[in-house]
Amino acid sequence: MTMSKEAVDKVSKKKAVKLSPEEIMYNETVELMDAVEFTSRFERTVLTLQSAADSFEKLGDFKDSKSLAQKCRKMAEDAKKAGTKAVYEKAVDRQKKAKIKSDYDDAIENFNRVKKYKYNVSECNEHIKQCEKAISHLETIAAYKRRGIAVAILAALLIVFVNTPFFPLLKGVIHQSRGEYVAAIANYKAAHGILGGSGKMKKCYCALGDEAYRNGDYEKALDNYKKAEDKLNAPVMKRRLEQMYIEKAEPGDSVILGKTTWIVLDKDGDNALLIKEDINKQVKFDKGKKTSWLISSYRNWLNKKYKLRFSSEERAIMVEQYIDKPAKKGEMKERFFPLTTEQYVKYQNIIPKVDNSYWLKDGSIMNGQVKVVRPDGKIEYADPDDPEIYTRQACVVNFNIKQADKERKAEVKEKPNATPYPDVPK
Repeated sequence: MTMSKEAVDKVSKKKAVKLSPEEIMYNETVELMDAVEFTSRFERTVLTLQSAADSFEKLGDFKDSKSLAQKCRKMAEDAKKAGTKAVYEKAVDRQKKAKIKSDYDDAIENFNRVKKYKYNVSECNEHIKQCEKAISHLETIAAYKRRGIAVAILAALLIVFVNTPFFPLLKGVIHQSRGEYVAAIANYKAAHGILGGSGKMKKCYCALGDEAYRNGDYEKALDNYKKAEDKLNAPVMKRRLEQMYIEKAEPGDSVILGKTTWIVLDKDGDNALLIKEDINKQVKFDKGKKTSWLISSYRNWLNKKYKLRFSSEERAIMVEQYIDKPAKKGEMKERFFPLTTEQYVKYQNIIPKVDNSYWLKDGSIMNGQVKVVRPDGKIEYADPDDPEIYTRQACVVNFNIKQADKERKAEVKEKPNATPYPDVPK
């Protein structure tokens, strides 16, 4: 016979018994006592059993709480004795077999664990000291190894460094800081100019030039200023020395201007007419076969490209020559030019002969040719597009040093962000 829903609910209510707080606490404490079976560290077992014992004692005479409390106390004591002994022996064994720092760290940790429970305290302290000493020894060895590796790496890098251009560059910097400019230059050359070595070398040449200038050795000073090129006060000092030599020179003497040797042909006041001592390069008088110097490609090359071989200081002392042009085009300036036939004839006795023909300034509309000087010194005609004829330019230079300095100072002062004009080394 099937029971009704109401009958089932009535039976369930009868079966459901409400537990007292003591019963609940008792059951939970029994479960806690039984749970120690699954703990791995003895400290946790001891604490769990002690906690269970405290709970049983709070229950007083409820069921067998008193006996279970005693049982928990005894189990906790047994767990402490067994645990501390086992951990101690494990720590001693770990210490004996230790090979690396972490082995000794584990041993120290275990010795400290049993010390908390007053087990073999003095022995634990001694073992801990031994472990710490062993760790210190291992760390010392490791430190030496690291230092050895570092030294080896540094030695290898040093060997590599010594055999690269960076080593002579460094030596050059050291020599330069000491004022040992000759040694510095030698090292900068060995460094092949890397990392600004070329510029540093030029500064050393400039310093040597200043030193020679102060000592009155002007030829040596000029040579070093030439090598210094555009560094520091080299362009100014080079120009001044060039002017000084030109001022002292007589017609027929050779002088230096730029990187070239020139012959002094004549002087007029503070100006000197110079011609290159040797021929320069093969060039057509005019690529379009024109015979007029004024519109020739030769003139254009000399006064646009060739002039850039000279510093701004040197270009400033070159006296510009003016050529009248017809009608509205006004005047044209030039710094470099070939000699006219009249000039060549006037100075041919002091002009050194060369092995090839070179252009003069004069062309003929009648025959469509331009005059040239042959190796034997004779004047002949050649086609203006002849590629075998050489250049041999002339220029007029002002050798008044004070006037040039004054003009250059004023010119530099007018330029925005201009560096101060350098003084003569004292």
